[in-house]
Amino acid sequence: MADWVIGDLHGCLDEFDALLQLIRFDPSADTLWLTGDLINRGPKCLETLRYVHTLHQEMGARLQIVLGNHDVHLLTCWAGVRTPGRTDTLASILAASDANSLCNWLRTQPFLHEQGSHILVHAGLHPSLSLSQHRALANGLHGGLSGSDPRPTLQAIYGEQQPGFAAAVLTRMRCLNADLSLNLQEKGAPDNLPDGVMPWYTLAAHRFADAQIHTGHWAALGYGVYGPVVALDGGCVWGGDLVAVRRDAPARPYRISRGAG
Repeated sequence: MADWVIGDLHGCLDEFDALLQLIRFDPSADTLWLTGDLINRGPKCLETLRYVHTLHQEMGARLQIVLGNHDVHLLTCWAGVRTPGRTDTLASILAASDANSLCNWLRTQPFLHEQGSHILVHAGLHPSLSLSQHRALANGLHGGLSGSDPRPTLQAIYGEQQPGFAAAVLTRMRCLNADLSLNLQEKGAPDNLPDGVMPWYTLAAHRFADAQIHTGHWAALGYGVYGPVVALDGGCVWGGDLVAVRRDAPARPYRISRGAG
């Protein structure tokens, strides 16, 4: 039995399947955490969503998923709150006969998952907030999306009030300004950030030193271990790698390169 975490899939099903074979994943005994952004931008989004959904039905609580910004974007398009963008690859999902079943399942997934000192979140944890405050933000979003009508929460996610701030921290955050406000514009590598802008994890390493935080989202950052933060988005959809680690050995990554599936 092994406890695995895999970074953002973005519809790269062939690489996902190859990575599971590489790590000799056993769905009957292992656990698997996915950092979110299951879909969008990649070539097999519908197939990936169906695959993970089926795997979740098979594994139950041993498979944990957190929602990423692209997963939330799919839900807003499905609910009619937004329309797909020019570079989105969501059409196959939205047109599928099982779109409602898949999206109703997806909207019940959490924004934050914890097991002991191990934390799974798509983007990160804000260093000005305690872990209990993050739980409250995540639970508020989860309650709104998994309720009878997710549309009010999906609309509020793109606003400036609490649902919008919570979603920005948990699903979109990469950088902070000097006053610790969110900087959602910078998406490049940490070495190329402007003066006064810092990666979120540089301060979170002190605030959450006793945790191990598994994240995705930042493809330009790539895989790396930064104190308690394990960054797992290897940028597979952009020509990089799909990355897996065992939770008890985060410094030993397993990789499948794009096109190697």
